[in-house]
Amino acid sequence: MHLSTNLQENFTNNHENPNEEFNNIFLIFKSSVEHNVTLIQSRKLTKPASKPWITKGLLNSIKTKNKFYKTALDSGIADEFTKNLTTF
Repeated sequence: MHLSTNLQENFTNNHENPNEEFNNIFLIFKSSVEHNVTLIQSRKLTKPASKPWITKGLLNSIKTKNKFYKTALDSGIADEFTKNLTTF
């Protein structure tokens, strides 16, 4: 949608239909946001201030452990291991 410099040209003069006016305002807002705002994906890798002992090395170990655990769950090994733990 092309926005003119005169905003009055973007609106209809039909004050009886507020839905049409809202749709025009929404389209102007949406095209303005799409034109001026870029989306970036951010990754929060900062360690919490309440847990200063968690280092990057520990975070990597936790990620590796979680990846192995997910693999074990998918293959069914974790179920057998859990069953064996409960029988002792």
